[in-house]
Amino acid sequence: MNKVKPITLAGVIFSSLMIGTTITTPVLTFAATLNSQYMEYVDNTIVYSVEGTNHVVTTQRVHGVRGYKWALEIPSGYSLASSQPNYITLDANNSRLFVKLAEADKSHIETKINYIDSDTNQVFQTEILRGHEGQSITLNVPDLYICANPNDSQYTLIKGPTSRDVYVKRAPLAKNEVTNTIHYRIANSTGSYLVTKLVTGKIGERVSVEVPDGYKLKFHESSVYLLQYDGAIQIIDIVKDDNAVSTELTFVEEGTNEVVGHYKLTGSFGQTLNVDYPTGYSPVNDSDSVFTLIKGQANRTILVKASNDGINLSSFKSTVMVKSKQTANLYGKTGKLKAFRSLAGNTDWLTDKKATINGQTYYRVSSDEFVKASDVLEYTSSVGTINASSGDVKPLYNSEGKRSTRSVAPNTAWYTDKYAIINGQKMFRISTNEWIKASDIS
Repeated sequence: MNKVKPITLAGVIFSSLMIGTTITTPVLTFAATLNSQYMEYVDNTIVYSVEGTNHVVTTQRVHGVRGYKWALEIPSGYSLASSQPNYITLDANNSRLFVKLAEADKSHIETKINYIDSDTNQVFQTEILRGHEGQSITLNVPDLYICANPNDSQYTLIKGPTSRDVYVKRAPLAKNEVTNTIHYRIANSTGSYLVTKLVTGKIGERVSVEVPDGYKLKFHESSVYLLQYDGAIQIIDIVKDDNAVSTELTFVEEGTNEVVGHYKLTGSFGQTLNVDYPTGYSPVNDSDSVFTLIKGQANRTILVKASNDGINLSSFKSTVMVKSKQTANLYGKTGKLKAFRSLAGNTDWLTDKKATINGQTYYRVSSDEFVKASDVLEYTSSVGTINASSGDVKPLYNSEGKRSTRSVAPNTAWYTDKYAIINGQKMFRISTNEWIKASDIS
């Protein structure tokens, strides 16, 4: 995907955005919960060089438990040599560990996405996509917005263009919901606001303050605020927190080197936090179930493997739409309801996996957010014109298969953009939530 909004793939699990920059990772530490009495810690230097040459691209200094499988962070523009696994095992007998890279990867592409508000026609947020030609990446659409064109929610990297404009619009609100603007202001500052966020919910609802990374609330500032009337503006005073640390974890699958998700940890220096892994995956190294925050470490790559955690998860690329005008709830990988998270009514969403959680079928629409199959309809795009067959008028149905009070005349033409299987019958959509049976067209 903290608010009611269509999914901003925050990341956006499905996207491979983080493979490689020149590595300057500092010495790292492991969680204090590990029992050092039975573990041997080692210092290694990973040397990344081009296979068949003496050219060293970069080095990386690491510190950890002997035998730990360290996920390699491939320098930008390179790929691993075919014989090289995507991890290196920390070794007490050799201080330097060598990684072989293939020649510069010519298919590496970077594209800047400019998010443009369709109402103001102004760019208000950008995103950099990194990957390889032909790679499809789900966009991290700004909070409380959806793509004006649903097909824009996923972008396929191609050579040539260095940027692309994507028009977005405010997501529709659920019944009785309002939107407040929250300004985070550095205390005693006369300058502009540090961060501005939009928050939706019902009037009087208590919302937790989301302090920007590196800051904390000013003394006596409340950690919650109450949503007011629609359009209300609230100001939160914050101060610099010298003890704050934030690290974004990138999860890479062992063997395939595929980025399967991201997870951001925020807290205080030295704090040990539990790591929430992407659905269907678990850490290769048991010690990675927790992570200790240290300064100077903005990013860290973690090695993962497919796991059997009681969830039947299968790859599945399709598109679904919310059946009703009302919002559809979102759930985590255990089936727990996500507070303040939902999909707007009658909106379309890309899905990459189908899951069975506690006996119910779900579609995944972001890293760890699922929608019940009963709340959405899987469909196939089919743009064109269809003709109602002769004879009697043809009844129409909604996306749940219920008969509408409306019908269409025989021998009339209708525009359609998709078809789906509803109650076991193939139907074509001819309006927002009106469908005609395939058997009633000629």
